[in-house]
Amino acid sequence: MSWIPDFTSDGVLPEGDHPATLEDLRAFVRGHDWSADGLAWRLQLLGNLEIVVNQLYAVGLEDIWIDGSFVEAKDTPGDIDAYVDVPRGEHQAKREALNIVSGSTLWTTKPFITPGLSQPKMPLWHEYQVEMFIVDVSFCLSVPEPLRDRLVPVLFRSTKLNAPKGIVKLKRKPAC
Repeated sequence: MSWIPDFTSDGVLPEGDHPATLEDLRAFVRGHDWSADGLAWRLQLLGNLEIVVNQLYAVGLEDIWIDGSFVEAKDTPGDIDAYVDVPRGEHQAKREALNIVSGSTLWTTKPFITPGLSQPKMPLWHEYQVEMFIVDVSFCLSVPEPLRDRLVPVLFRSTKLNAPKGIVKLKRKPAC
C-alpha cells in the first residue's frame, strides 16, 4: 500500500512533501486507473528512475524529490522531473563521481537539442527520461521568493498557474 495521498480535484498531490520509497511510488502508480499504455510507461519510467537514484545513493546523495507530470493525474507523463540536494561547492565533484559510478558521461551540465523537442535536454534525460536537477536546496530557500521562482523553478511546489501542489520526497528503503 502506498502512503502517498491521492490526487486533489485539480489532479495534483496535496500541498507538502510526501515521503515515499520507490516501492511506495510503484504501489501508488499501480493503484490508479491509468490506461494500459500509461501504466506500462509509468512503470518503465520508475525503472529508469531507480537506476538514476541508485547512482545518486552510490555517491552519498539521498535528498531527492520527485515532481512534474509523473506525480500528477496525467495518464502518460512525458518524463520524470526530480531534483537532488547537493551542498554548495560539491556539484562538480559529485557530477564526476556520478559519471564514474554510471560508467558514462551522462551527468553533465551541457544540454543538447534533439529534433522534435522544443527545449534542449541533458544527456541523462535522453538516456532515462529523467530530468534530474542538481541544486543546493538550503541556498535556494534562502533566495527571496520572487527571485527564487525565476532562478530556481526546480523546487516544483506550484502548478504553472502558481497554485500550490505537493511533491514526493524519496526515502531510502532501510537495509534488511
